[in-house]
Amino acid sequence: MQRSKVNRFVLILILGAGIGGVTPWLFQNFSQPNSIEGKQELPIAQDSLTQTVNSPLSSQTYYYCKIDQGILSVIEGNAQNGKRIITGLNVLKWPPEMLTMAQQIEFHSLDEVQSFIDSMSEELWLE
Repeated sequence: MQRSKVNRFVLILILGAGIGGVTPWLFQNFSQPNSIEGKQELPIAQDSLTQTVNSPLSSQTYYYCKIDQGILSVIEGNAQNGKRIITGLNVLKWPPEMLTMAQQIEFHSLDEVQSFIDSMSEELWLE
């Protein structure tokens, strides 16, 4: 009985390693759509491509958190007078240190903002 459990465990490990090794190769080879005949590519002006590549990092969009009366808002652009894109999250239960930190962080994407909000909403911080 004990030996069969070990054999099953080894079999599962081998299958897991095989799937884990094949999955990246499959994703790399089959995730990109094949080119379709007759498909016309959009022309890209060389000047706009050069401008995009050589543009300074300051042209990126940044996101900031602003807290008014315990309600968190996400601001796109300038922290003082940017465009408010998300609002309405009640953060009164967050510790005061986290509220201060949230207003000082510069985010580079909305994914970073969401990750930060998820981290701050965990019960570990709320204890």
